[in-house]
Amino acid sequence: MPLDFASDEDLLVRLSLRPHEQVYLVGSAVTAPSRPGEPGVPRVDDVIDLIRAEYRRASELERLEAALAAEPDNRYQAAFRFLLRTRDQEVANSVIRRAVLLSRRPSPAFPVPPPENHDPEILRALEGDVEGWHLPPATEALGRVIARLPAAARPIVLTSNFDPLIAVSVRRAGGRAYTTALQADGSLARVDSQGCLIVHVHGDWFRTDSLHSPAQLGQDRPKLTASLAHLVGARTLVVLGYSGWDDVFTRSLISAIRNGLAPIEVAWTFYPADEAAIVRDSAHLLEMLRPGVEFGRVALYKGIDAHTFLPRLAARLVGSPAGEPAYALSQRQAQIQQTVAVVAASEDDTGFLGVPLKSVSSITRSAPIEQVYLNVWFPKFEPRAPRFVVDVPIEMHVALGPQRHGAPADPLSEDLLGRLRRLAQIDVWVQCADADVTPCDGTLQLPWPTNVLSFELTPRRPGGLRIVVVLLIHNQPVHRLEREVQVHDRRERGER
Repeated sequence: MPLDFASDEDLLVRLSLRPHEQVYLVGSAVTAPSRPGEPGVPRVDDVIDLIRAEYRRASELERLEAALAAEPDNRYQAAFRFLLRTRDQEVANSVIRRAVLLSRRPSPAFPVPPPENHDPEILRALEGDVEGWHLPPATEALGRVIARLPAAARPIVLTSNFDPLIAVSVRRAGGRAYTTALQADGSLARVDSQGCLIVHVHGDWFRTDSLHSPAQLGQDRPKLTASLAHLVGARTLVVLGYSGWDDVFTRSLISAIRNGLAPIEVAWTFYPADEAAIVRDSAHLLEMLRPGVEFGRVALYKGIDAHTFLPRLAARLVGSPAGEPAYALSQRQAQIQQTVAVVAASEDDTGFLGVPLKSVSSITRSAPIEQVYLNVWFPKFEPRAPRFVVDVPIEMHVALGPQRHGAPADPLSEDLLGRLRRLAQIDVWVQCADADVTPCDGTLQLPWPTNVLSFELTPRRPGGLRIVVVLLIHNQPVHRLEREVQVHDRRERGER
């Protein structure tokens, strides 16, 4: 039975519906340059050139070329296997560091591109300098998509890449990201922190050895195998720019799908638009995926260029980034003029919860005045008396809707609903000077009209805590709420 391949439009519709229920598995194509001459982590041929630079003797270069010629379909692994045989693991790690640093650009912190360095503190500082990295279109867009997700969604990205560009893109977009690198066998069950979890399954660019050879990539990793199904769970695994290495990670993933260890749904993408080319070049992978396809758990997509697809997805979910064309800006400015006034703050704001925002009449001024409420509440406590304790996170919900939280629904007119839905960006900004706010102190896309944004506030000291919530439309603040609560010390309440 021939395999069926869906289109990029099919994938765009699918991923736009429930973005918080997706786990991404990305390969080198996502962080590689999108065009010749662009900075970025080098592709296969350029990495092989870095390996060639390690050799000076003609005899060694001849042997390297012979090793490459013997495996034309697996040149990357052949090159690193030769390097490991004739040099050592540290030289292989050095090649990876040089490759990653080709993505650097001048920044205020590091105005001059740094030379290769083995000092982990300097490398960590470079990684934390988010403005000093060039992000290819796919990487930049993926960061924006992930940064907008609520903390409760616990975003996850699995990657075979060594570079830090995905974490950098999430942080640059205002989100939080933390990484774990699996050099050998390891379980992900105890990995727990705030923000997007990025798992480097083949190692990290400076924290661990990088894995390249079939012996390294094929080593048995039963703990990882057991935790993959738990990690992905019932979410959709979106595979982008990943060729499906014949390694234990891919085999473990396929095993989890085929054995039904978890109700994993998979959207596996291929770059070629030609189905015959996919079947010819990925025959072994497709054969492994076939049972999942036949059970309806795996969907295949053709013609997916990550550098064009992910920006389209980000534009649909988040809005366009800065630097869009002038004609797009003029269209958006016209939209702002028509819609910012739709939810202007009323003059009699008195409380923190269920504060009404008075919407103006339609542009023709013939529609009646309607009320839109910005709701802020603490679901585990009586709303006007939440109990805050130092170092204990408390959940806060924010929603925009046609009624006060907990009150009977009073639906908005279709005219106003339609205009609000057409807004490219409705954001909420939550800020507390003496508390850690998760997902972040910054803006997040507000899912209109029924979803709720979830924040966690963790006070750092006892006393008064001022919470500020700002509603923005197209980055223009249109409403501001403030509330002060009291934070108690555990010892004052007799807690341990």
